[in-house]
Amino acid sequence: MTFIEKLKEYITIDLPKYLGQTLEMVFITTLIALFFGLILGLILYFTKNSKNKYVKCGYKVLDIFVNIVRSFPFYVLMFFVVPFTRIIMDLFTGKAIAFSTEAFIVPLTLAAIPFFGKLIENSLNEIDKGVIEAGIALGLNKWQITTKIILKEALPSIINGITLAIITLIGYSAMAGAVGGGGLGFFAYDKGYVGYDFVMMLFAVITIIILVLLIQALGNLFYKLAKNGKVNFMKASIFLAILILIFASVKLVTVLGNNNYQTITIGTMRQPGEPIINSIRDDLKEKGYEVNIKIFTEYQTPNQALADGSIDANLFQHEPFLKKYNEANGTNLIKAVTLFDALFGAYSLKIDNKNELIGINNAIIAVAQDASNLDRCLKLLEAEGIIILTEEYKQTTNLVSSDIRKYYKSKAPYNVELRAVAENAIANALKDDDVYIGLISDNFAIPAGLGKDEMLFNEVIDDKHTNANIVAIRESDKNQEWALTLAEVITNKQTEEFILSEFKGVIQPYFINHLLELAR
Repeated sequence: MTFIEKLKEYITIDLPKYLGQTLEMVFITTLIALFFGLILGLILYFTKNSKNKYVKCGYKVLDIFVNIVRSFPFYVLMFFVVPFTRIIMDLFTGKAIAFSTEAFIVPLTLAAIPFFGKLIENSLNEIDKGVIEAGIALGLNKWQITTKIILKEALPSIINGITLAIITLIGYSAMAGAVGGGGLGFFAYDKGYVGYDFVMMLFAVITIIILVLLIQALGNLFYKLAKNGKVNFMKASIFLAILILIFASVKLVTVLGNNNYQTITIGTMRQPGEPIINSIRDDLKEKGYEVNIKIFTEYQTPNQALADGSIDANLFQHEPFLKKYNEANGTNLIKAVTLFDALFGAYSLKIDNKNELIGINNAIIAVAQDASNLDRCLKLLEAEGIIILTEEYKQTTNLVSSDIRKYYKSKAPYNVELRAVAENAIANALKDDDVYIGLISDNFAIPAGLGKDEMLFNEVIDDKHTNANIVAIRESDKNQEWALTLAEVITNKQTEEFILSEFKGVIQPYFINHLLELAR
């Protein structure tokens, strides 16, 4: 695809979708956080200046709490508040979900409120005390002093703070996007970094830069207007109300436009899952179902999203991984379809065969860090005679990548060291000077452009197809018409022919409709 073709695809397809998701997260978060942040800022300001020692003590407690929340790493906060997110989403939408664009507004808001509150408090602290004293001398009551003096005088500084906070939220939204929230940050990471397409990453980064510059310019404009007394809280409220109406109208049109179809949301990886699901889109539409694809870039969140109802099905894992997840989390996710064999292969950009490792001291081999795929990597290296698995490996029931050295010893004449890496980063790790081999599944080898020329050896398909990729659903949905239809369509002859032609034999179709077996 040429640069112009990529630009056209980005502008016409990707930009409206991912920019819309970023604006949705940032815009709604800003409105909610601004309302509660203003209240919090006023409470902090007035309690700090109170002459009552108990009130001042309350300020210190609240101030410490605000600073603790503000210093909480947002990436950790997102997962820390997942139970609360589900409660809020269930309250407002009737679905207790935590991994969608709308759901990530909850942790974004929780992070933004104390940030907004502290910015507003700092803006209020900058007000000249003499102006307030003059208002008191004129006989103004507390409400009048707050609205006509304090907020009026602080408005330019508050606008500056809000502008800074919105730009910060764009950065937060990018982190949310990486684990299921969507948006431009997700697009840059997924299609750019994981998909190895620098041009697409550049488009997304430029869009984010333009967005930040526009927000800063708009903030500067409102600051000047407020400084000159041409903007007050009433005008600002009207402006926000207009924005809310526009946003609500767009969302309503989108919802009404999809009313003719029941939507099936399927979570998957960019490769090979997305092309496969896209290939059955028309067949499902003929049967009355619209497909919504949700792309994930790692293995930790798709099953969480399936369990809480954020998605209806997913295609990214093999059955051993699913069983471990169910055991660890008490969920009831089942395989609806066994679809294709996706094997781990050993790839290298530095050597042409494994024997070239001989003589290299502590040659690094990158392996997957999640338990089930780490197990596959260890078994593959043992089968190739590179390592010997220890007794501790044989006795453990759950591999931990941080203890990887306990599970193996190098087998002479090799002298290797295993390094556990997130699987979506292993292909990039091959470019590191000390990484000689990376064990990568087809899910990530295909988008990285790795093929047989770079492959040294790979897994062998076992008779039971243990590591075949499956479509998973919730057990409670196994008799639902949409699930039966999905299982029927995705295992038809056309899908098999598509997989064989699209991936040129890199992955092998192996179709079993388990829902059909259950129905019998």
